[in-house]
Amino acid sequence: MANAQESFLISVDVSEGIIGADLSSASVWNVFTWEQIAHWHGYIEPLAFGYVLRDLGCYYRWATIACETNHPGHATHAKLVELEYPKLWTDPETLEPWRTTEKSRGMAVSALREAIKESTIKINSPYTISELKTFVRKKNGKLEAETGSHDDCVIEAAIAAYILKTTAFTPEVLQEIRRQPLRELLHRTNHRRLPGKRGIV
Repeated sequence: MANAQESFLISVDVSEGIIGADLSSASVWNVFTWEQIAHWHGYIEPLAFGYVLRDLGCYYRWATIACETNHPGHATHAKLVELEYPKLWTDPETLEPWRTTEKSRGMAVSALREAIKESTIKINSPYTISELKTFVRKKNGKLEAETGSHDDCVIEAAIAAYILKTTAFTPEVLQEIRRQPLRELLHRTNHRRLPGKRGIV
């Protein structure tokens, strides 16, 4: 169970949930130590993923969720909004949620490379580590997964690295976050358990 003095970020990369294609990935990060303390990786429909993230965020003291809003991520993000999840990350300047563009992807990957080089981030998931080993620079100069491999976990970790580097996290006022009893919130939003293929490691 999360320590009362800890705060958490959940970074999210969303896929369509088609078996054999890309997988969805979500990691929980301690915002003070930059350690990856939990990881969800699997095939799941985008709307259903919203429920999983809501439950995961709830468990980790209503962690801040940074969900990408590219297709199909916009559906997952919209579901979290519908569920009235209390802490969704937005850019401090634009107040918009994360969107992966060529520019933001480059900044995120650079932040992850720097954090790994300087040992300021601690990655524990074997899936993330495995993908990092096949994340290479292609002939066109772009960093991405080798042919036949995936980079969902890497991109999700890169989003986390960028946000951890650029966002000022302060201890939450939990009374404000818990403005509604958990039981009431879960019942009102049709709580259900929807495990993915691999689950949390």
